[in-house]
Order: sequence, then C-alpha cells, then structure tokens
Amino acid sequence: MAESELKAVLKVDDRTKSGIDSASGNFEKLKGTALKLGGVIAGVFAAGKLVEFGKASFDAFVDAEASAARVAATLATMGEKGKAAAGEIDRLSAAAVKLGFDDEDAAESVTKLFQATGNMTAATKLNALAMDLARAKQIDLSDATRIVTLMLSGKVKELKMLGIEAEEGATALENIGKVQAAVSGQAQAFSETTAGQMDTYIVTGKQIGRAHV
Repeated sequence: MAESELKAVLKVDDRTKSGIDSASGNFEKLKGTALKLGGVIAGVFAAGKLVEFGKASFDAFVDAEASAARVAATLATMGEKGKAAAGEIDRLSAAAVKLGFDDEDAAESVTKLFQATGNMTAATKLNALAMDLARAKQIDLSDATRIVTLMLSGKVKELKMLGIEAEEGATALENIGKVQAAVSGQAQAFSETTAGQMDTYIVTGKQIGRAHV
C-alpha cells in the first residue's frame, strides 16, 4: 500500500464501541444480523446441533458464538462496507490458524483494525503486524491488537513498555515502521517452532471439537 493511501485510512473511530461492548449481552438480537452477514460467522450457525465432544467442546462452541456475535455487531454498524468485508475476515482468520492463532481471536483482531481504519487492506497489514507483535513479545493477540490500535492515535506508552522505541510525537506511519523493524516475521518464525506447531495443533483441535453435523 502506498504511504499516501495508508495515511488516509489510519484514523481511529470509536463510534461503534458501544456496539461491541453490548454484543455478548444481546446475542439473540444479533443472531439474525450475523446470519445475514455470512462469511466470518457462517460456520457458527450453519447447522442445528453440536458434535458431542464433551464440555470442552461445548465451551468452545459457546465462545465461538459470542465471538461471532461481537464481529457481526461491529460489521453491522459499518453498513454495506461491513457486509462486504465478512468473507475476507473469514479468510484471514482461517489463515491465522496456520500460525497457531485461534481463528475467533484473529477474526476479532482484524475486525477491530478494520473498524479503526475503515480499510481492509490497511487492516490486513496491521493485523499481520499485531500477530508479529504478539509472538515477539509473548502477549495475547487481543492485547497486541489493542496496542496497535492505540499506536494509530499516537498512544505509544505500552509499546515503550514492551521495549519498542516508539515516539509520542511521531506519525502513525513512523511508529508502524519502528514496530515492523522490531518484530517483522515473528509470527511465521514462531509457527515453525515446536511450540508454534503445538499451538496450531491445539487450535485446529478446537475447531474440530466445535464442529457441527
């Protein structure tokens, strides 16, 4: 992406925060919207019952539903743009499993970054950066995503706490460059380790456990 284009989309918009916060408490109302959006949430509601893999599988299914509802709530507030993005979010979340990330976590990550930038290309690049940051600093993807989102609005305190020399007065692009220089390629590198392969095995098993028949 050209620098001018990235500059144009790096804007944080928190208008939909209330929609995200209320999603889990209004699941039934959101379910219809989620079904219409398809893509990222299609697998959650596609069939009538859960394969019986025990409580762990049921818990995973419940978590998946709640995560899907949050994603659907955010995309619904973005109108046609949100609907159009659902398939790409689905694809990106599935690809993240190969790096050992939970697909639900990845879907929420890229959705939040899409909400923040209003541009799927930028969200994709920033999501990759968040995954690299998560692996490099051994933090949750949700925390890494929050830190990246804060960086877009010039808040870099947490980056500094992680040992990355970001600057308060620098532009978002300048600080993105600093983070990339510090962590680029870490998600892929980790996925090739024994620990990374184990993470991939675990999240793949979780997907199977919440499958439908």
